[in-house]
Amino acid sequence: MNTPVIRLSDSARRALQEAAVDTGGDPLRIRVSEPFDCDLFFGSRAEDDVEVDCSGITLLLDPLSAQRAEGLSIDFLSGPEGSGFEIEHPDRWTGLRH
Repeated sequence: MNTPVIRLSDSARRALQEAAVDTGGDPLRIRVSEPFDCDLFFGSRAEDDVEVDCSGITLLLDPLSAQRAEGLSIDFLSGPEGSGFEIEHPDRWTGLRH
């Protein structure tokens, strides 16, 4: 299996590093569903995880998500309406804002 290329902006990297402080050591995971919906979360490691290094941040993906993750771009946006991560997939745009 090829390791997907995932791009992480500087602002996303900073936000993820800050968020990791409160996770109790759980690794960062990303799940990509069949219709290319993306979910970014901290969760436990699985034996068959695919590891992707994104500018010093390690992302873990299950094998099916890894097949769908090629070309993802993750950014962190902050503005008057709130802040959150925005994940763009070349096959679908998904904005996740928390």
